[in-house]
Amino acid sequence: MKCIGLEHCSWALRKSSDIFILCRESGTIEAVNNAFILKLGYDERDVIGKSLEHFFESQEKWCEFRDVSIKKQQVDNISVFLRKKEGPLIKGFAYTEYIQEKTEGEGYLRVIVKKVGEKQDLEARLPNIEKMAALGYLSASVAHEINNPLNIILGYAQLLLEDFEPGTEAYESLQEIEKCSKMCRQVVSDLLKFSRTHKKEKKVININECLEEVISVCSHQLMLSRIKLHKKFSEEPLLVLGDANKLKQVFLNLVVNAQQAIGEDGTISIISDSDPENNEIVICIKDSGCGIPPEVQKRIFEPFFTTKKGKGGTGLGLAVSRNIIVEHGGRVEIKSKVNEGTEFKICLPRVKEQ
Repeated sequence: MKCIGLEHCSWALRKSSDIFILCRESGTIEAVNNAFILKLGYDERDVIGKSLEHFFESQEKWCEFRDVSIKKQQVDNISVFLRKKEGPLIKGFAYTEYIQEKTEGEGYLRVIVKKVGEKQDLEARLPNIEKMAALGYLSASVAHEINNPLNIILGYAQLLLEDFEPGTEAYESLQEIEKCSKMCRQVVSDLLKFSRTHKKEKKVININECLEEVISVCSHQLMLSRIKLHKKFSEEPLLVLGDANKLKQVFLNLVVNAQQAIGEDGTISIISDSDPENNEIVICIKDSGCGIPPEVQKRIFEPFFTTKKGKGGTGLGLAVSRNIIVEHGGRVEIKSKVNEGTEFKICLPRVKEQ
């Protein structure tokens, strides 16, 4: 059976959304279809004549793939990872057929790769989403359980204060108990507020008030990490039409990310201002952390992309945050340099005072 090039293959194969590759037994590529070019991002001149090995995740995987294909003549459903010109590897399942023109001499491999779609990818990650949902529910439950004894402690401390003279050691100790109990109660209150599911409703809100609430949630944790927080808010009200809880979720996520990038001993700046020329409100959140490499910056808004594997990262925070800002008619921009820090800039449409 004579092996022929892609120009003689069927119209359906050329137009197929599946990746098609025709290569020699040694790996030299003779032809590919449009799907290969589009999905992997190469020019055809960078592909034809090159070894298919270069497009596999490793030489070992290519050799294993080639040997199995030649030995079995026809193989279905081999899991493969193909290398894009830029970005992550593409996962797919390959179907191969080995053909020889003559009894002796080099044969050919015809390969079709069906790319794993978003559905399968999401299904693989669903346990992670369900785990986060369960943790949110657990956090809210724990907060409720803590709230009751906390209020009792606070109440007794305030009652005991009436039995001692100001300035005595006992009085000062009870004041410290009262102060710490109120701080814990505020943390519990904020936790419950952020864990609740809210109705999707937009109204005119002051961005500065949202930022102040987020700072009140984070300030204690930042203090423990010896991170200084600088804020500079516009004196005039910065009004937007939006969902306050969703926007607070975005700001909180960016501040937490900044804290994690710093670790300990650093600075976070939160700035809000107006941009009259574009009729926008601008919020900048800067940190003095480790910075983000250019190759990672390209992917940070991808769902499930994380550099915190094994450290609690889900890869959802920035993806969800950007979607929320886009829903509000805004945009998110990033500037970062390794070892210098990162700045996230959020722009939202401004509304007039009512």
